Amino acid sequence: AAAAAGYEAALQPDQAPLRGGLEIMKELLPRLIGPQGSTLLEIEEACSASLIVDDTGAVTIYAPTHLQYQHAVAAVQEVEGRGLQAGHVYRVKVLRVVDFGAYVALPNGLPALLHISELSHSKIKEVREVVKEGDELDVLCKGRDAKGFVRLSRKDLLKNPDGSDVGLGPSEAAASAMAAAVAGGGSGNGTGDRAGGADRKST
Repeated sequence: AAAAAGYEAALQPDQAPLRGGLEIMKELLPRLIGPQGSTLLEIEEACSASLIVDDTGAVTIYAPTHLQYQHAVAAVQEVEGRGLQAGHVYRVKVLRVVDFGAYVALPNGLPALLHISELSHSKIKEVREVVKEGDELDVLCKGRDAKGFVRLSRKDLLKNPDGSDVGLGPSEAAASAMAAAVAGGGSGNGTGDRAGGADRKST
């Protein structure tokens, strides 16, 4: 153990083994783990890292180098969709229509809710008046809510209903969403700040 500790101490910081972790939403644990653990195993093999997941959503990562640790963190975050940025416009596809909105597929395949209140400036009685399964549309990412779920809006990219006043264009809507995310205490990229710190591994 002493010899191993001496070897690690002699390594450059980016070459030393690293241990750390982050948290994801519990609802996304099955997506991270995959069928019979296949997705988790793929991440471990691709990053040469070891991941330990518990049912609270905490993910502990052990990696032989800083670079491999960062790759593992990025892979986990991609599963959760943290790469989506507040203020960016994304093309999505409607998966399912429900009374309170529509579930859409984000560019990374992650499903998200587009709430009925964010579909149009006008009051909507039936969601299918505006969208139906299979439709593709542009939405603005407005960051995340208090539970960490992605907030989307179609309304912010549309003109006002009477046509007399143009609603926010993509650039103005993006700036507004970014400002709201910052004012709400979130990070400017809308990903939140739930990643835990990392420590150099010690023996």
